[in-house]
Amino acid sequence: MAEIGIIVGGEQPGRRAALARSAAVTADVFRAEGHTVRVVEAGDPRTVDRIRGVDVAFLGLADDYAEHGTLQGVLEALGIPYTGSGVAASVRSMHKPSAKERVAAAGVDVLAQVRGTELDGARADGARRAVDRVGLPAIVKPEAEGCSAGISVARTPEELAGTLARHRAVGRRVFVEPFVVGRSVTVGVLQDADGTCAALPVLEIDSGREFFDHDAKHALGVTRLCPADVPAGAAGRLARAAVTAHRVLGCRGYSRSDFVLTPDGRAYWLEVNALPALRETASFATAAGAAGLTYGELMLRVLSTAAHPSADGPGPSASSVPSPYGAP
Repeated sequence: MAEIGIIVGGEQPGRRAALARSAAVTADVFRAEGHTVRVVEAGDPRTVDRIRGVDVAFLGLADDYAEHGTLQGVLEALGIPYTGSGVAASVRSMHKPSAKERVAAAGVDVLAQVRGTELDGARADGARRAVDRVGLPAIVKPEAEGCSAGISVARTPEELAGTLARHRAVGRRVFVEPFVVGRSVTVGVLQDADGTCAALPVLEIDSGREFFDHDAKHALGVTRLCPADVPAGAAGRLARAAVTAHRVLGCRGYSRSDFVLTPDGRAYWLEVNALPALRETASFATAAGAAGLTYGELMLRVLSTAAHPSADGPGPSASSVPSPYGAP
């Protein structure tokens, strides 16, 4: 039996409390299997000392605490295997414009974009260049921030120019996409210890807002429907796209890809979360439940994929079969 360190943490007090409750349930699951458990809070000055010596680290975090790969780097330096994606995959996934380019090169539909390097080089006419490329309205997103922070919609060239100037003034690199009206859907990917991947059922998020930004994610009244009411063909395309993104970005264990599904049935890949939240009420666990996994079974599946990737390149082979409604 192993000693497992469950690392928890989140940027908002309410989310930290929810993560702590989920960690308590997870700890009971692991103890029932005969393991010993210690729960460690990320961001505490004693985090490194408290996690040192465990056999495996279970990353039960959310928000920016581990999305950038910093915590994973610490664990690798300590020689501790951990759940979830490694350092390189985390960095690749977090930088959204380059992640889109990698995923698009693998045949997945993505939205057109104007990267920050092009906007910075243009300065005075950056907004005009973006409008010429992606049209209006346009959505402005930070290149490398989690939790949908800093996202806004611009409807006129003047509004876009002002938005770009505000981001530039605080040193934030952004990119611009067309603002496409559609349904916000997400697809989780669960990987077996042998590398085989399966897509979880499609989950639809309805925030009642124009687009799913940081405030919408944390607002009351957000509803999740899983399996989402989408045609079987669309579900299959979404599943294949999510597994492809997981593979080409080198994610490990589990991930969750976000899409916009337009009224004409097209699905555009937006981004991947290489370390999605594992709270009992979060999207990933909800989708796993719709696939027939109890929360405890999901935690054990995630634990079984723990590894110490010293050089995490592209992940599972293209032969991994996505199964939108089959057993994960």
